[in-house]
Amino acid sequence: MPTPQELAKQCPNLLPGHGQPGMSMKHQLVALADSLSDDILPDVYGEGEYIAEFESDVAAMFGFSAGVFMPSGTMAQQIALRIWCDRKQNDSIAMHPTAHLETAKQGLTERLPKMASWVKKATVLAAIINQVQGALTNPVQPHCNMFQLFLKGDPEVLQASHDELAQTTGTYLFGRLSAAQMPGYAMTEIHCWENAMSFDESALNGFLTELLAQG
Repeated sequence: MPTPQELAKQCPNLLPGHGQPGMSMKHQLVALADSLSDDILPDVYGEGEYIAEFESDVAAMFGFSAGVFMPSGTMAQQIALRIWCDRKQNDSIAMHPTAHLETAKQGLTERLPKMASWVKKATVLAAIINQVQGALTNPVQPHCNMFQLFLKGDPEVLQASHDELAQTTGTYLFGRLSAAQMPGYAMTEIHCWENAMSFDESALNGFLTELLAQG
């Protein structure tokens, strides 16, 4: 059986990810470097023309007067949590066990303007999924470009069935399922990015129906 990346590369109807799967780290970094002009200098401790312009552009995009770049969404969440705890003078917090702060993301300028279309695609896919018996999403109607997918059955059996179906149908939904906290269900996260925009959702209902029948 091929690895998830090898299988995804073989499937023309690919849901997750950005562009061609299996691209090496070297090629990703070269592509990133090639997107920059020769006169851009690195920032020093958050100070520099490139990062300052990026922060200003993103802030304006969302209607804020200023913005601060963080290397990861989890870091931003930790800082926001600390600020609100200090304001409330309360160090006690509650979170879901699958929250990023417990289990430990970054948009670039070219991808942020696509977010609305990614959210719309997520809404369309979730609506189809929730029509299939034994499949459901959380939330039922996504608020962003990702949602949790729950499938009734054993995660290992369902993943094996998914991979077999992907090889025969050319449709690929996910690379890893895990046991859900809901007894008898497996779960994964579905992210709608660039590849999702060319994903043929007309194949989704039939794919999931056959997957659950096999699992």
